[in-house]
Amino acid sequence: MKHTRIFWITALLVLTNLRVAADDGMQHLLVKTEMRTDYRNDFGHPGVGGVSDNGLRVNNLFLSIDGRIDKHLSYAFRQRLNRMNPDPSVMASVDWAQLIWSPNERWSFAAGKQVMEVGSMEYDANPNDVFRYSEWIQHAAAYQLGASARRYLRNGDELTFQIAQSLCDADLHRYFSYNVSWRRPAGVWRPYWSAHMHQYAPQSYMAMTALGNRFFFGRWWICLDWVQRSTIHHLRTTGHLAEDFTLIGCVDWRITDHVTFTIEGSYDHNADDADDNLAFISTRLGVIGGGLLWYPTSDNRYRFHATFNHSFGQNPLGTLPADSWGMNFGLTWRLNLVNR
Repeated sequence: MKHTRIFWITALLVLTNLRVAADDGMQHLLVKTEMRTDYRNDFGHPGVGGVSDNGLRVNNLFLSIDGRIDKHLSYAFRQRLNRMNPDPSVMASVDWAQLIWSPNERWSFAAGKQVMEVGSMEYDANPNDVFRYSEWIQHAAAYQLGASARRYLRNGDELTFQIAQSLCDADLHRYFSYNVSWRRPAGVWRPYWSAHMHQYAPQSYMAMTALGNRFFFGRWWICLDWVQRSTIHHLRTTGHLAEDFTLIGCVDWRITDHVTFTIEGSYDHNADDADDNLAFISTRLGVIGGGLLWYPTSDNRYRFHATFNHSFGQNPLGTLPADSWGMNFGLTWRLNLVNR
């Protein structure tokens, strides 16, 4: 309770200072909150540790603060308020907190806690918009301290170079990832591709590529991801390159302005790479699901969802259970608290 009071007092002081700064001439300030509440029921397995996690819960509760100090310097912050902060890790619930310097329209540089640059549409999606992740993302340390440089190309594409704590290191924080990504944010085809070297042990690295693709055809949105992984040790020992991967697909059909039908699926496979800690050896797990999304207002701030999923195959060492069914009902809302 003491820590909760300290957090809210600090948050109020920060927001007050931001409002004063805005009155003193700050060009932009946006404070947002977002929450998803679910009723979840999984069939065919007892849950993690034999304990069921079915029932009503707050899936995610976000507080986001974005601002521009002057025409070159801005900041971005997002905290997941429903995630506990184990002492002394005060940043465990903070997804990102970074300063961004943009010397001109072609370059920007950022430092702080960041999202790891991984070119997968499932990985890149807002967590409140994903109803069942594939297996490998369950083990990825997606938010890490790092620094990045982004180049904006003349055709609107973006190239990003990033050095950060490792995607494969959720606890020790002593290993690094080296990432480069290419993104096209507009057009019929919107690729988000990346290449990586993730350190997972002293002098040990995993090579990874992620080829995310999203296509927009009027009321149809289609995505197709291919994530390829191979530890350098495994590659040198066996020469096997294409036996450790994740394939992800999704289709969204906007039936009306208020109703969307969605279907999604994934397949994680790791035949024999024992050093891969994102999808463990002997993983051959498929997940398929879908459902209906209803937006009662024209601004899409509120959404009701009803979805189902089914997993099949085998996943003896992983997180997602094989051969189970699940359903999910809930509400998502997104509000702007301050926008000036």
